[in-house]
Amino acid sequence: MDALTETSDHQGAFPRLDEVQIATLAAHGVRRPVLTGALLIKEGEEHPEFVVILTGKAAVVEDERVLWIHGPGRFLGELGVITGRRACLTSVVCEAGEVWRSPSSG
Repeated sequence: MDALTETSDHQGAFPRLDEVQIATLAAHGVRRPVLTGALLIKEGEEHPEFVVILTGKAAVVEDERVLWIHGPGRFLGELGVITGRRACLTSVVCEAGEVWRSPSSG
């Protein structure tokens, strides 16, 4: 995947965290550089992490079909992050950059 157009935020479906919110999270996780093609969340993963895109872009995919593209300030993770359920979708870096990841819950 190369640089793709970010998915629009229709009716608040894909909120973007602001700088203050990201700074608040920073003390509770780690920043990591990511390369194109890096797997961020894998479908079926038992304890998926909460991931915030700081720079670059990530694609949310299902059966190799791109559902959404998220850029800086957007976050990845499903209710499974807080409910203990397995991840339903896969997220892959489609434009290299940096992400913030929550501490592993597993």
